Amino acid sequence: MQYNNLLFYILIYVGLTFGEYFVHKYVMHNKDGSIIRRLYGDSHVKHHLDVMGDMTLKDDHNEKGLYFNIQGMLLMSMCNFMVFYIIRLILDIDLSNAYILMISVSIAGIYGLIWNNLHCVFHKLYGDIDTYNFYVRWSYKNHAYHHLQKGDDKGNYNIILPGADQILGAYRTCVNNLTYCTTGQVTPNNKELCEREKRGEEMEHGLKFCATKQRD
Repeated sequence: MQYNNLLFYILIYVGLTFGEYFVHKYVMHNKDGSIIRRLYGDSHVKHHLDVMGDMTLKDDHNEKGLYFNIQGMLLMSMCNFMVFYIIRLILDIDLSNAYILMISVSIAGIYGLIWNNLHCVFHKLYGDIDTYNFYVRWSYKNHAYHHLQKGDDKGNYNIILPGADQILGAYRTCVNNLTYCTTGQVTPNNKELCEREKRGEEMEHGLKFCATKQRD
């Protein structure tokens, strides 16, 4: 029974990291005209258009796309409860529905608070990235590669709960936009990024273009 209790919490994390991956990739990055776009909206898509090549935001950036709101926390709470309840049944452990509900809501609330703080850090609204601890600096690079990698090779959909990206082969450690930069899809705020990659420059805070990384 004690083993099952430990396994319960391990599976909770597994569920959370895969949930973060799939929600970010398929819900937040929804396609124009899709059912998900009509249900969820395009705030996250607009957020990506606000991000400059150095991870700062345009002056008139969309605030809604920057934060994990109350509605998102409530939806996450409900999804958590359903998943955690199923895990409890499978493992046949003695946990009350009230306890499952409590941890479902608590995790969603804590996740939202951490995400809202870190997301502002990632986009340099709270000062120099290099002054933060290892976890924040690593998370920044992880999220920066998500934003800076364009096109079909975009990855790093995990935000604060790593794991699924690595397992599903979506973990990126450098930027390769050489194909993207030759298309007509380049937005004005990414033109400088394309020029820097073409020149083989290094980026700030240890970020690298793949071509530069291969030469190291």
